[in-house]
Amino acid sequence: MQTLRSFITRRCTCHYLTGEKTGRTAHKNVPVNPAYFPVRTVLSRSRSPPPAAAPRLPAPRGPVLMRLCSSAPTLSDDEVKKHVEDISEKFKEAMELLDDARSSAGTVYFSDDMVDAEDAIREVLADYDGLMKKMNESQRRTVVRTIGLKIEELKAQVQMLRDSLKE
Repeated sequence: MQTLRSFITRRCTCHYLTGEKTGRTAHKNVPVNPAYFPVRTVLSRSRSPPPAAAPRLPAPRGPVLMRLCSSAPTLSDDEVKKHVEDISEKFKEAMELLDDARSSAGTVYFSDDMVDAEDAIREVLADYDGLMKKMNESQRRTVVRTIGLKIEELKAQVQMLRDSLKE
């Protein structure tokens, strides 16, 4: 209840609005309108007391607390670097599978190679999108500068291969 009283006391109408000066002060030594204090007393009496033995959970500590209280999800720079390296490795593998599919065009192996390449590409794109959702804005800009062109190249290569199959 003390925090409610101190909050209300700090939020009282000051002499700048009423033109009155009193001996009581609020935040930063601004005089407070004394007519507001009876309202504070009524508010404090209108609340029921808390239960005697309310169970409490232990407070989270460390990074968990930061993630629970922050408005935007974030990753540490080391985690971002690890994810970027993982996506880059998967990108290389997907490009190799795409080259294999391109070289096996017109053979009986093409459909299997194309399925493998599309699965690898879907995995790379899913990892990239998942990483983008976990980061804050500055980390997103850094990652887009680092591997954004690779992702766009991968999408373009797949589209070129599909277009060549239609012809």
